[in-house]
Amino acid sequence: MIKCPECNTALPKWRDLKLWDRVFCPACGVELEVVEISPFTLESVVDLDWIDEDAEDEIIS
Repeated sequence: MIKCPECNTALPKWRDLKLWDRVFCPACGVELEVVEISPFTLESVVDLDWIDEDAEDEIIS
């Protein structure tokens, strides 16, 4: 059984997913990405666009 890494909800069995495909958790709405096929593994997609330039400078420094 596949579970959402964010809310731990059991996810439906999506068919025809390939490596790097993206889906959304129907329970919490987080965007998930297929990072491994065997075993089937999903990870949350991190959107770095929300980081402002000052915070980005601190992260890089």
